[in-house]
Amino acid sequence: MNRKGFTIWEVLVASAMVVILSTIVLANFRTARTSSERETVLQLLLDGVRTVRTMSLGGQIQVNGTFPDSGYGIRFDMASPSQFVLFALNGTTPETLPNGLHQFSKIQIITLCGSTVDVPTGQPCDTDWETAGSVLEVVFTSAGTAAIVTPTGQTFKHVGGLMRHPVTGQQAYFYITLHIPQALRVSRSV
Repeated sequence: MNRKGFTIWEVLVASAMVVILSTIVLANFRTARTSSERETVLQLLLDGVRTVRTMSLGGQIQVNGTFPDSGYGIRFDMASPSQFVLFALNGTTPETLPNGLHQFSKIQIITLCGSTVDVPTGQPCDTDWETAGSVLEVVFTSAGTAAIVTPTGQTFKHVGGLMRHPVTGQQAYFYITLHIPQALRVSRSV
């Protein structure tokens, strides 16, 4: 007998294998994309902190030709959990820098916290960490000092938070160590 083509069973087995393999590949692709989105936001956040720190320590002059008398800073506000703002601080009035609003659509900051101990233990917003409230500002002055401004007036040595991908629920911690003049450090944890 001269057979040409496939039997129905061969077609069903091949189709099932394609479905199973594509499901596995698609799940891995989604996980990798979510991880990439978290890393992008963490890098954006780190770049923002470095930018205002460098502008302050370098004596960056504003467009109007003056240095902000209270320095440059970065603000996180839980009312807008998918963004942060870079600003110049003149007295008590923050002025958003040109291109100072940074938004990220796929990740949300869900908790802000700070630590007063020299070397915190545990993940940010856990042991040795206190809630920072709904607004957190880190201001760098030209003298190389960093001030943390919270609604409750807390003074932190480290600030951080917890980010979450709203679709997948995956979370990442971040924290920034503000020991001046030591190098600025950011820790990432999944």
